[in-house]
Amino acid sequence: IPLVPGLPVGAPAPPFTAPSLKGGSVSLADLLKAGKPIFLFFFDVDCGPCKAVFPHIAKWQIEHAAQLQFVLLGRNAAKRVGAPEYDAYNVLSQEDREVAQLYKVPSIPSALMIRKDGRIGSQLAVGHAAIEQLIKSITA
Repeated sequence: IPLVPGLPVGAPAPPFTAPSLKGGSVSLADLLKAGKPIFLFFFDVDCGPCKAVFPHIAKWQIEHAAQLQFVLLGRNAAKRVGAPEYDAYNVLSQEDREVAQLYKVPSIPSALMIRKDGRIGSQLAVGHAAIEQLIKSITA
């Protein structure tokens, strides 16, 4: 059996609170109040492969806004408060990898879906191609 990174589908999503680039702090409970599944994208502000996924996320956000909530969780993102490249996104910051570790994220870029009920809704997708596949499967 190959080892799959991330938490098992159906497991409770670990609660977290993180500073938002738009101000204040946002918790998983706050995000779940929107009543939509959450597409949670893990990145680092200095990661080239992560930055390459951003234009795709911008497009997906527009196409799937009715059915999905997009949340980008960036290592060191707080250093970029007010940076115009993040204006279009809901970006939360983690100082190091504290939230990524809760979600057993081994590398970035990575993404997963959290169901409306606060449980893990997909396997962790690692890398651009896998993340694109995840979006297709969630929105199919």
